[in-house]
Amino acid sequence: MNKWDLLAPMPTGKYADYLRKTFPSLDHLPIAFITAKEGRNVHAVLNLAQTLHKQASTRIGTGD
Repeated sequence: MNKWDLLAPMPTGKYADYLRKTFPSLDHLPIAFITAKEGRNVHAVLNLAQTLHKQASTRIGTGD
């Protein structure tokens, strides 16, 4: 979620709840709030991307 700081003042947790209620099919996706121009939370998004990549690369055997 880029440019979230330009919206009406709302805590990120409250806005994330609003997004999950509005788009229930996306409930399993992580929501990351960033402001690229100011560099806020950019490192957190990069860490999240690395974590998701590790999860996607994990091999799970057929028996499991």
